[in-house]
Amino acid sequence: MRILLIILLASAYSATADLLESNPVALAAPPYWCPYACDKNARHLGFSVEIALEALQSQGIRAYYQNMPYQQAKKQLDAGSIDGIIAAYKGEVRNAIFPQHPVSSSRFCFYSSQEIDFTWKNSIDALRPYKLLITDGYSYSPQIDAYIADSAAQVKI
Repeated sequence: MRILLIILLASAYSATADLLESNPVALAAPPYWCPYACDKNARHLGFSVEIALEALQSQGIRAYYQNMPYQQAKKQLDAGSIDGIIAAYKGEVRNAIFPQHPVSSSRFCFYSSQEIDFTWKNSIDALRPYKLLITDGYSYSPQIDAYIADSAAQVKI
C-alpha cells in the first residue's frame, strides 16, 4: 500500500511538473499601475510583477507577464486563459488564490483640477456634486462601489 501511494504521488508530481514546463504561468495587469504593475516593455515591470515572477522562477516555474485591460484580465482569469492578475483585491476576482500576507498595500486618492475645492472626509456625500472617472471592473471599497453602482450618471468608466 505504501509503495502504491508513493508511486501515485510521484506520478502526480511528475504530471504537474510536465504541465508547468509546457504551459508557463501567465500573469496579467493593465500597463498603467506603476509602480505595482507597469508596461511589459518598460525597463521595470513593476515591483509586484517582479516579485511574483521571481518567486515562481525560484521554484523552477516558468512564468510571463502581459498587459491587458483590467476587466478583460478578470474575464480571462475566470475562463482559465490566464493564471493570475497582478495587484487584484480579494473582492474583485473569483476563484483566485491569494498569499497569506500581501506583497504590498495601496491607498486610494482622489485627484481633481486646482479649481475644485474637494476634500474627502470618508463620506459619500462629498462625491455627489462631482463626476467620477473610474477603471472598469476595479473595486475601490464597499462604500464607494455601492455609490458607483447607484450613480451611473455621475460615473465615467
